[in-house]
Amino acid sequence: MHPQSRSMIGDLVAACGSDPDGPCKYPRLAGAPEEGRFFSQFGTPVYVARATDRLRTVICNRFPCGVQGVTGEDTRALYNVPMPSGALPDPSDDGHLVVYDPLKSAAWEFFRATYSTTDDAWEAEGGIRWDLNGPGTDGAHEPGTAVGGGTPLLGTIVRPEEVREALRDGTGVIPHVLSGGYDSPRKDCYISPLVKTTDADDGRRWAIPEGAILQLDPDLDLDALDLTPGARVIARTLQVYGMVIRDDTGAFTVDVENVSVEDGAEPGRSGTWKRLGIGNESLRALRSEHFHVLAWPASQAHGTNCP
Repeated sequence: MHPQSRSMIGDLVAACGSDPDGPCKYPRLAGAPEEGRFFSQFGTPVYVARATDRLRTVICNRFPCGVQGVTGEDTRALYNVPMPSGALPDPSDDGHLVVYDPLKSAAWEFFRATYSTTDDAWEAEGGIRWDLNGPGTDGAHEPGTAVGGGTPLLGTIVRPEEVREALRDGTGVIPHVLSGGYDSPRKDCYISPLVKTTDADDGRRWAIPEGAILQLDPDLDLDALDLTPGARVIARTLQVYGMVIRDDTGAFTVDVENVSVEDGAEPGRSGTWKRLGIGNESLRALRSEHFHVLAWPASQAHGTNCP
């Protein structure tokens, strides 16, 4: 545990005001169904590429795009993206979109992706291509990211198939670290290797930096809490692997795949979370005070304002 963990968790609890059910009092599942809404927001649609998908050039119109592990490449676009027909980005300001190609062991991740029906063309404000045989992180100062800290989306979000497999195989755990954010991380500080930069801009003394890993108290008795089997899988994963703070968000969130917009590429996909009994509020029984911040080596702290 980080020696200032208590102070940093206190900042998390207080960041969004005093309402006991406010947006920083327990983790929301960003991208899972919200009551009264068909479309979820601030999650990450994931599309699995097929051999028949048309290869696209996605223009990077604001931030440079990059290829993980490669320097000196053309950063104005990502090329040969096997974009599935009918793919839509997340219906939020972030507009995240991921294309996963298991045959090429690659994933393309985009920030504010848009498709023009007039021009039949894709653009994005930022993005990166990941080598899925690589280390799972990107070297500092290399271009390209789809989120504030540069954390890989496909490698850290919760997908329905992972929850289903954890229930089926009896482990009850998704075998990787998760990711999310809160309002707002510490400026002028980030913790590698799960982030390579930061978009945080808050000067609060004990704000948690992007790249820090939060762990749900492993001694917390999940069986005593009101959790569905699927939600228990996510909670248990937060105890075993934790979650990395990767972004500046308006609430304490754990990011999940947003299946609500995926029907155009895979009919029937939108109901996947509801069939698993998981929604935006499924972790309501977990309070922010149940988390702590893990320590990091001094060599992994970057910036002039690290705790």
